[in-house]
Amino acid sequence: MNHDVILQEITQKDIELIRNWRNKEDIRNNFLNSNEISSTQQEAWFRKYVKQENDRMFLILSEKLNNKPVGTVALYNIDFLKKEAEFGRLMIGEADAKGLGIGFLATKQMCEYGFEKLNLSRIYLQVFQENVVAKNIYEKIGFTILKTELINDYLVEFMVLEKR
Repeated sequence: MNHDVILQEITQKDIELIRNWRNKEDIRNNFLNSNEISSTQQEAWFRKYVKQENDRMFLILSEKLNNKPVGTVALYNIDFLKKEAEFGRLMIGEADAKGLGIGFLATKQMCEYGFEKLNLSRIYLQVFQENVVAKNIYEKIGFTILKTELINDYLVEFMVLEKR
């Protein structure tokens, strides 16, 4: 595992921080649902989240920034029979953490977790075609484009990473 970032399972105490990151315009605009999220909506989401076996979300802590929480990453829609999951909820919410390669390290570590700990064979994701920063991370890790579709007036690329 990479030691420049630490992935820590989210807890109830993290959800307001996560909501604040998610509501930042530059982050919100990279999600299909780009609406702002209220604290009530976030709490309802978390109550549902903790009951699900097929969803793993982590805070990203940066060793470069004294183990400060700087973002999130997740695997969800985990199908243990098909040995696949969807990657997403990647956000770097702290301005001082952007441009340090933390998103790449967290994505790589999350995929390793999926393949090694969850015994997945395949991880897939959706990304806006115009989100060049995220696409560069995914391609550098080895994700390949399966197809591109128009969703809600956005070109969305469907990408996949197979276990090696």
